[in-house]
Amino acid sequence: MLVAIYSRYSTDLQDQTSITGQVANCEDLAAQNGWTVVKRYSDEAISGSDDTRPGYQALLSDSEAGRFDGILIDETSRLTRRPGELPRLLEILDFRSQWLMDCKGFDSRQETAALLAAVYGGIDSLELSKIKDRTHRGLRERHKAGFSAGGKTYGYTTVPIDPDDPQSKKNTVVVPEQAEIVVEIFTRYAGGESPRAIANELNRRGVPSPGSTWKRTKRRAKGWTMSALVGTAKMYTGILRREQYIGEIVWNRRKFKKVPGTSKRVCELRPESEWIRIKHPELRIIDDLLWQKVQARLKDARDKAHPNTLAKRGRPSRYLLSGLMVCGECGANYIMQDTRAYGCSGHTAGGKYLCSNGVRVKREVAEAALLTNIKKRLLSDEMTAYVEKQFRAAIRAMGARDDGAKIETELAGIVLKIGKVVDAIESVGISDSLAERLRKLEAEKQDAEDRLRAAQIDAEPLDALPDLVPALVERWRALVADFEGLASNPNAEPGELDTARSHLHALLGQVTLMPIDGVLWAHPSLKAKGLTEASPLPLILVAGAGFEPATFGL
Repeated sequence: MLVAIYSRYSTDLQDQTSITGQVANCEDLAAQNGWTVVKRYSDEAISGSDDTRPGYQALLSDSEAGRFDGILIDETSRLTRRPGELPRLLEILDFRSQWLMDCKGFDSRQETAALLAAVYGGIDSLELSKIKDRTHRGLRERHKAGFSAGGKTYGYTTVPIDPDDPQSKKNTVVVPEQAEIVVEIFTRYAGGESPRAIANELNRRGVPSPGSTWKRTKRRAKGWTMSALVGTAKMYTGILRREQYIGEIVWNRRKFKKVPGTSKRVCELRPESEWIRIKHPELRIIDDLLWQKVQARLKDARDKAHPNTLAKRGRPSRYLLSGLMVCGECGANYIMQDTRAYGCSGHTAGGKYLCSNGVRVKREVAEAALLTNIKKRLLSDEMTAYVEKQFRAAIRAMGARDDGAKIETELAGIVLKIGKVVDAIESVGISDSLAERLRKLEAEKQDAEDRLRAAQIDAEPLDALPDLVPALVERWRALVADFEGLASNPNAEPGELDTARSHLHALLGQVTLMPIDGVLWAHPSLKAKGLTEASPLPLILVAGAGFEPATFGL
């Protein structure tokens, strides 16, 4: 019997040898039963509530392909901690004639498996909630006691009370060289300089940005940006809004909620009644007068902001190419600078010393250039032939018959179960439960026999099926045309734009805009399979009157 092994641990704070231990337990179980381990899957530092884990998804994909008969795990919580996911998975495995077993005694082939799965799911969900509550309570008490409760603020670092104890509590202390930069930022802003000008000057001098040493898997910018300075008033982010610089730490202001089924988290502001403020005069960097000047200017800037500018923050983008194009110089996103043109967000937010790419492109020109190339490529004879080939393969796969050998194995198991029920009836006599069990098994036997007969009939030639391909190809053409329609439709729904953007991303990947002598060359990702499976996509040149140098600068 062929089995797969899955292992996982939750955070990068856990011991990575946990994977080794889990796999060893599962391999021992396989050896005891004489099973062959065909593949091992794992996810490291990913929560069990995240269904998008790459190892987990690979396991499900290979399960669907029938590459093993069963799955071994150390315990059910390693596979998933999301409520309802384990029972759902067991139904899928049962449908595929596969099973799940852990090293603690759980076996999905047992009659009590469905009940146990529901119980385990509830326990795992409760345990997650308890962990969250315990962690939050511990951080709250740590904050009240005057110790660091986590988080990073520029100008400060933490030092353990006991350097020899890695679990020791930590005190927050001022970093003198960073404190000087904080004073400079506040002074310049209070004196009337713009956040962009301040960020540009810091980048010119090569001052390390706040996140330059933080462990990020994806870095939004390599230097200082406007958002690092002013942040948002609603969420109290940005250096210029941090009360810690006047010796007051505010804790429990925000909370994070995880998007179901993913590791993505969204931030929400808690009611002010839940905020906890602790005075720490030893951490003061800015005097009260300078603080008040800065806050007054921030409020004045917000009061003067156009209502539409404030209202649209956080809303889904209304532009088709948003999030698709990135700057080839600094890697930042190309975003709408105004209602007319896309530009590098790194250059806009951090100035020319963060990114010298000030070339902008009018929205309609970028959309026309990219979409025209896409349309021409997708509707070419070569691509149409490729699409027809894929459609025919899909139709053939949908019409494929069950595998006869697999059904015969299933049928043999049902006959064996029927024999055991008959033996029980002969031994103890007929009963309602035994009669009902026998009826169900007979029905399963009949169904398996019907499927076996169907599988033994030669598959009907594809050419004899109703020819759906022309209609599907026309639908393909309509989808391609929809790209242009959505780009020019000011009333397009956000959901429609999101769907179109996802299709574009699948086709092109992330498009890198590389400035060369004032002209932007667009390079689709080499990893994008949507166009390159048929043949390599030629380099797209996006140029002409639509591209213009930025009309602002430092």
